[in-house]
Order: sequence, then C-alpha cells, then structure tokens
Amino acid sequence: MTLSNLNLQIPEINDWVSRQNHPIICNRTGLVIGSITVVKVAGHIPYLSQWKETQALHPLFSLPPTALLNFSKSLWHHVCNFTPDQAADSKLTHKQETLLRVATLAMLHELGDVDQTTVWMPTMSEVLYGWQSILQLSYWKNYLESKRFKFPALRISEFNKGITLAGYLQDCWLVKKEYETHVREAVEREKLEAAEAALKVLRDDLAGKAPRSKKLLWRWFLANIPQKYAKDTDSWMWDLFDAETESEISEFTLADIDLFESIILYEVELGSAVSHAFLERLGQKRKLLEVKFRTFEILIPDSIAAGVADGSISADEPVLADYSNRVKWIVAHSKWKLAHTDTGKHRRDVLAEQSEVTVRTVHEVPDFEDILGREDSDTPALFDLSTGDTPITGETED
Repeated sequence: MTLSNLNLQIPEINDWVSRQNHPIICNRTGLVIGSITVVKVAGHIPYLSQWKETQALHPLFSLPPTALLNFSKSLWHHVCNFTPDQAADSKLTHKQETLLRVATLAMLHELGDVDQTTVWMPTMSEVLYGWQSILQLSYWKNYLESKRFKFPALRISEFNKGITLAGYLQDCWLVKKEYETHVREAVEREKLEAAEAALKVLRDDLAGKAPRSKKLLWRWFLANIPQKYAKDTDSWMWDLFDAETESEISEFTLADIDLFESIILYEVELGSAVSHAFLERLGQKRKLLEVKFRTFEILIPDSIAAGVADGSISADEPVLADYSNRVKWIVAHSKWKLAHTDTGKHRRDVLAEQSEVTVRTVHEVPDFEDILGREDSDTPALFDLSTGDTPITGETED
C-alpha cells in the first residue's frame, strides 16, 4: 500500500513557516533603498553573518565620478524645466528634491576625504544655494586628475552632523585658489589648464540656470526665511508673490513690494541662481503694478492748451442747447473737461497712494537703510546682483 492510497492530508511546508520583509536602509542618507525577504521558521529568522555590519548605500554612491556628474547635471536641468503641472505635483517634486540632496552628498564624498559615521543629508535650501558651486568643484577635480591635490577632509558624525555645507565649499574654493597660485611644474600646469577649460564650459552651460517654477521658488524662500515671519508668509507675502493678473496685483502698492524686498535683503542669504530667479519674479510684480497705475495717467494734448489760449474752449461748461447736435456737444464737453483737469494733482495722488504700505507685518521689520548706514552693523553680507559676483567662489562668473 502506498502513502497516496491512504489519502492522508500532508501539510505544505508554508503552513509551518512565514515570510518577513526587512528594509535595506542606506547608511549615509537613511533612505530605504530596497528590501530582503526571509523565511521565518518557529519564530526565528535565518542567521545572516555580520548582517548588522553590512554597508548598504544608495545607487548614486556606486556611480563612477563622470557618470555621477553627468546624471547630476541632467537632474538639475530637468528640475529647472518643470512645467507648472509638474511643479504642482508634490510627489514628483519631493522625489526630485530627494535625488538632488542625495546627489549633492554623493558628489561631496567624491570631492574630498569624507568620513561619515552617521546618517546625514544637506537640506534642500543648502542644495539650492550651493549646487552650482559643488558641481563646478567636482567637475574641476574630475578633470584635474592630480594625485597631489586634495580638498579638505570632512568628518560627519553624530557629534558634528550639523555641518555647514556653504562653509565647507568656501574652504574648498580657497584650497583650489592656493593650488593655482603655487603650482609650478609643467605637468601640473597642463592638468590645471585642462581642468579650468572644463570648468569654463560647465559655467557657460549652467549660467543662470535656476528653477523657474513658482512653487519651487516659494519653497526655497520658506526654507531660508526665519520662522518669525511664518504668519507673514502665510498671508500677504504669498498673496503678493502669487499675484498674476492686474486685478490681483491691484490689492498691493509699490511700497508693499519695497517692504517684501527689504525683508529678503535683510533676512535671506543671496547670491545663488535661485535667489536671482526669486527676485526677478518679484520684480515682475513691480513692473505689472507700475504699468497699471501709469495707465490711468491723463495726458493733455497740446491742442487743448492752444484751444484755451485762443478762446475756442470756453471757461464755462458747454451746454447741449448751444450746439446743433449731440455729437458736437460731446466733443466740446470732452475738450472742456480735459482743459480743466488738474493732471498734477492726479499724478500726486497716485504717487502718494503707491508710497503707502497697505500690508500689516506680524514681525517688526528693521529699517534697512538705517542698518546699512551703521559702521558696526551686524547685517548679513550682501552681494551686488548687478556684477554677477558669486558669494560662494568670490569670483566673477565668465
């Protein structure tokens, strides 16, 4: 008799075991980059030798330097060219912003000797401010190919993970400048010339390339403005920045825009391509408002003044009964109205209206002109936006 003839119900092995998923987390970024499925038997998982010591890294950390730089540059161009619909998609923008942060950290590891023993990623604000700088430095080092040159070492641990990315990049630019000053041998000079040529091409490619999406620019602003302005950013600041039509911008005055710009200049670190794009968009609001109130200026033709002088336009208001038809009376009355309009008063009224602040700030805004006049002022360093000087490199862009 065979076992099958006994018609016994033999349970499958799956009735005695269960499966369990374990996430694989990047040691440097803290992001989940995969998962592993294990079989759990009798309440226990398989023995995995040195499982806790296994080093798992995000795929971007495995890319060769050139491939990483090309991917990073393409990613930046993609984000800068977001359509309004793409920028409004929070899932898409969050995914792209996370990739930008990981790419920045990956380039940082390729840039210098980075000892990272804890999870850390630069903030999106740091990425937007220092993106062009770290990309330029990375390209420069990649083309330099000199084993004699090294950027400063960086340690990221649980004791100092609050590092300042902008400060570190500033140190890198200083080391680069010192190397260029003291390089002597012909071989090293040739390498330096090749690296500088590659850097110039990259600068030309990325010059002024910044996100133009309203949502992305506003997120950059919120990341840089102090929390004390939270109620202002949730109310009049957003309404002014979001205004698109003439009717929407009519709720504000030029003085309101001046106040907005003063807060930015005093509180926000400027000099990056993103800050230029933000101020440019705010400048568009100013132009829209100027066009609106200038449209209502009344221009009196010279012929009206001549008519008053020769008496063809009387001092008294024309009466309909004195004219043969209504059309002639309308023309005469229009000329009389223009002749007796005080255009100077109208102009003064408009300018006075535009010089008044109509918004109410929750936090008291410092007098920016007075602060600039003090010799002992602690005002953050400002950079001339008209010269193209970059605060990160201290150099003038080609």
